[in-house]
Amino acid sequence: MTSVNVAFDTEAMRALVGESILASITDEMRKDILTQAVAQLTTVPKAQSYYDRSVSPLQKAFNDAVSNVANELAKELIEEDPSIRERVKSAMVSSLNKALKADVLDPAITSAIRQALRDGDDD
Repeated sequence: MTSVNVAFDTEAMRALVGESILASITDEMRKDILTQAVAQLTTVPKAQSYYDRSVSPLQKAFNDAVSNVANELAKELIEEDPSIRERVKSAMVSSLNKALKADVLDPAITSAIRQALRDGDDD
């Protein structure tokens, strides 16, 4: 007995199914689907706590995109300009020193960091 292997192109099947679905829905159904999709993207979810500052999925996507671009630009600026790089490094060292002196971190962590900085220990 011979066997027959049938293989389908996944992308072609997706396109066919998508076209079939679109062909089978009415204009009113399309309008409802689009309205619901836009509502979903622009609706702010209910806050989970007092401090929760929820935003809509669309606003979150926009915020994330802006943050990503800002991070990329900041990285470029810091990498390309040695004076900015040095100022950032200095600010970070200064902040770390203040935190270590004030013991604002957990005392055990502060002590371990302080000791490692003194000893030059990389562990």
